[in-house]
Amino acid sequence: MARKDLVPLNKRTKDEQKKICTAGGKASGEARRKKRSMKAAAKILLAMQAPESFVKNMGKLGIDEKDATYGMGILVGALQRALAGNINAARYLTELVGEDPALKVQVGELKLREAELAMRQKEASSDSETGKMLVDILQKAWNGDKSE
Repeated sequence: MARKDLVPLNKRTKDEQKKICTAGGKASGEARRKKRSMKAAAKILLAMQAPESFVKNMGKLGIDEKDATYGMGILVGALQRALAGNINAARYLTELVGEDPALKVQVGELKLREAELAMRQKEASSDSETGKMLVDILQKAWNGDKSE
């Protein structure tokens, strides 16, 4: 098997480790650049003006001609599928506009956890102040200080 030929990174020389890490960093950067450029390309494509046949169909729905882009066409298609009963299309549209019920539940749970954490931190800080006072009193008692 090829695994027997592999040498762990910690058993390689410092120069070999550096070369391997450098190559990995360069590959990671290249992948990040490709992903970013694909995202930019997708934005350009979605913003392009749709063909005349799409523009006419979107016009029937009351969409202005200047707003008739490929992105708008995708949304119109999703809306038509959702109205025909496609649950995934309906979910896509509701998630897109931030009306996803599951997401709202998750956000609510997160807010509750944050409030609980803040309350516990407040309790802990008040407990630590009480603890400090008790330590001071005990130290004074131990040292024979009866000023209180």
